[in-house]
Amino acid sequence: MKLHEIERVYTDIVNGYLADGYAVNFNTMGGSQGEICKIDLRKGTEIIRVLTEHKMIDWDWEIVITVGKAKNVLSNSLREIIWNDDIEIIKRIEFYELGVKENGERYFGSKSEAEESRKKRMSRMTSRYICKDMESEEVKKAAWKVLKKQKGMKNIPYSSVVKVFIVEAKDSKEVNVQVKKNGRAYNESLYVARDAEK
Repeated sequence: MKLHEIERVYTDIVNGYLADGYAVNFNTMGGSQGEICKIDLRKGTEIIRVLTEHKMIDWDWEIVITVGKAKNVLSNSLREIIWNDDIEIIKRIEFYELGVKENGERYFGSKSEAEESRKKRMSRMTSRYICKDMESEEVKKAAWKVLKKQKGMKNIPYSSVVKVFIVEAKDSKEVNVQVKKNGRAYNESLYVARDAEK
């Protein structure tokens, strides 16, 4: 599903309320609350908000259309803001971002399609990289000597070197050392070789 198809879903929801006798209510839509767009529709004392937001859920971006009813009775003042979190949700439709084409166009689908897409992305990413642990004491000692020449590492003890590993990608090879310093473990890069250098 493309973005303009989501816009059509939003438009159809709004049109449904307009056809049911609701009218646009100007004075409650002031100020941005981070949404993509919103419209308030009024029929008598009831106000319905149709809201679209761009959110990150479980590491996936999604566009959410929320239809909600204003909880509070309005005072009919000229400017009276309804906050997005102060509506009673009637309907919520989620469109998960599956990817972006080369031309920049985004496409969307269901949560299950997004989960499948994420698995494929992770599989492709891990297939691009091969990680090899170098476990011998000789390699650790050599890495420690190189590590000590790096900024801020001059006095690092040998016991801080947890492991040495090589990450191989399609066009590069990188030697890393995992270091434990001040109670936390992190990786330091010791050497990177690109295609021309390998």
